[in-house]
Amino acid sequence: MGRSFSLAILGVFLLGWITYQLWPRAQWLPERWPEEPTLEEPGETLPEPQDWAPFPYRRGAPLPPGALVVDVQGEVDRPGVYVLPPGSRWADALEAAGGITEKGERASLNQALPLRDGDLIWVPAKGEGGPPPVGGPGAKVNLNRASEAELQTLPHIGPVRAARIVGEREGKGPFKSLEDFARRVSGIGPKILEELRSLVEVP
Repeated sequence: MGRSFSLAILGVFLLGWITYQLWPRAQWLPERWPEEPTLEEPGETLPEPQDWAPFPYRRGAPLPPGALVVDVQGEVDRPGVYVLPPGSRWADALEAAGGITEKGERASLNQALPLRDGDLIWVPAKGEGGPPPVGGPGAKVNLNRASEAELQTLPHIGPVRAARIVGEREGKGPFKSLEDFARRVSGIGPKILEELRSLVEVP
């Protein structure tokens, strides 16, 4: 009897194993897998990519939203006014103008600077100074509106000090007077201020 009982147990085990192998398994699968999580949080929208390339500016032509219009002059292959997407940098504007020529002074430019609408980018020739003052001879440089390239046309204002001026007015607001300008920008002492007084303006 003991042997018969052992055979019966073995038979039940084999029957269960065969049933498990042959029974359709789809019934254990979930009816719907959970959806993949998205990167977008509720209430937030992902930024739209800028899918247009820089192009030459034409007076009266419609501009894309947020477009930056900049003037690229000096030692570049194709000087002119160009339209660039938001978030562009000086390097993008220089590339749109065909790049800097072999005569251009690369070391005087910070190509990582972000572009602003209305910027003037002047690429000087090696050993050459900055661009002529905006507005022609005798025109004053506006300390609250001039680009870094325009500021570098002034005596004692090189790339580092020009960047400092722009950073100060963007971070703390426009200069209220020449005295306020000298007080807030390090390195502008009384002597330099007197030399600049007839060349700059602060409305």
